[in-house]
Amino acid sequence: MKLQNGIECGKDEVRGVCGPLPCTKDGKIKIRDFLYLDVTSEAAFRAMDRNKDGFITKGELKLAKKKMSMKEVDQVIQDYDLDQDGKLSYEEYLAGTN
Repeated sequence: MKLQNGIECGKDEVRGVCGPLPCTKDGKIKIRDFLYLDVTSEAAFRAMDRNKDGFITKGELKLAKKKMSMKEVDQVIQDYDLDQDGKLSYEEYLAGTN
């Protein structure tokens, strides 16, 4: 998580974030799934919320999704920011993933 996304977290946090990903019977996740599937969980939201204020800002989203352009980041925020405060709450984040 630190190398790929610049997110500091321990083993338990990694397990929580990766929990929704498909895995084998012995708990292994395919590297391709880890790299390319979006993880949508409360743990993933908390990992992206770097300043721990309960919101994901454009900057935090860009740090988590390095392959996205700023134009794409702006579009995601615009599409899912229901209260139009320029950032995503956990509820808005969940609405955008369903």
